[in-house]
Amino acid sequence: HTRSMQALRAPPPAPRVYPLAGPGPLLVRRRVVSPSPQPSSQNRPRHRTGARRPPASTVSASSSAAPWGATNAGAEVQVKVVGVGSAGVDYLASVAAFPAPDAKLRTDALEIQGGGNAGNALTTMARLGLRPAILTKLSDDGAGKAILDEFTADGVDTCAVVVEPGRSSPMTYIIVDRAGSTRTCIHTPGPAFTPEEMPRNAIESMLEGAALLYFDGRLIEVALKVAAVAQDMGVPMLVEGERVREGLDELLLLGDYVVTSTDYPKAATGEEDLEAAMVKLAASLPRAKALVTTLGSRGAVMLQRVNEWGEAGGGDGKGEKRETLAGLLAKLEEDAAAAAGAGPPPPGGV
Repeated sequence: HTRSMQALRAPPPAPRVYPLAGPGPLLVRRRVVSPSPQPSSQNRPRHRTGARRPPASTVSASSSAAPWGATNAGAEVQVKVVGVGSAGVDYLASVAAFPAPDAKLRTDALEIQGGGNAGNALTTMARLGLRPAILTKLSDDGAGKAILDEFTADGVDTCAVVVEPGRSSPMTYIIVDRAGSTRTCIHTPGPAFTPEEMPRNAIESMLEGAALLYFDGRLIEVALKVAAVAQDMGVPMLVEGERVREGLDELLLLGDYVVTSTDYPKAATGEEDLEAAMVKLAASLPRAKALVTTLGSRGAVMLQRVNEWGEAGGGDGKGEKRETLAGLLAKLEEDAAAAAGAGPPPPGGV
């Protein structure tokens, strides 16, 4: 299901802010995620793709499609998740070949999609039936209005979004070169977002009733202030490490759960081997209950802290498959190669 971003809502009101355990052994658990194909659209503007979930109020208590958190008695309890980070617009222009300097050429297709890790993650949560809210900063331009409209349509709470008039909302122009199979990104950042724009009482109000606070690793200064308040309030935090950024290491130290890209552990630790990098990174994050590193088509690996009895998060640890991280990575390689019909991977490959 796709939706045009060209329908703009009425001008927004004036900008405002609404008042809104120790380290243990590591248990390796296998989590393999099979990516599903995404629908494509030619020459048509669109936002974040995927089927939107019907509003929770339209789902009957007896329906098998009831939202996550519905009780046996039929009383709905939606899980609130607050996200802090980026939201923007991506303009994807597909061309036959990358243009030479001063050249003019036509696109084969143009797609307009919602972007930003926090925006995408929270939209997904809303479509799964959760109750997400986003904290980010936009402007009152056409892109900013369209972003807010899309969030509203998907059920993402935008009450905490800060809007600064007369600036540019975050956007990225992406040139997709079909001949060279490359993409070139030209990013326009949004207005600066300072911690002073989020007073403590507004943060406390925003976090009230939240089951999880998610950071995508952007807006670091604001994120650190929000994280400190969340720590005082006892709200669990999930921090994403996509690439090395100034101040991100400090934010990761506050995370109860840490999720990284494939390359982040090696870039952050200086280790050349992914196995050693993941272990070293996990050891440097004593607060993190789990470290998850995504591996693209190979799935993902999670390192979870357990106590000396093998218990994690209050569980009994029974039935868990334990194996070395090196062995797990090799098995993921074999599975991916077998699925692709390419045979076993070369020795030492990860």
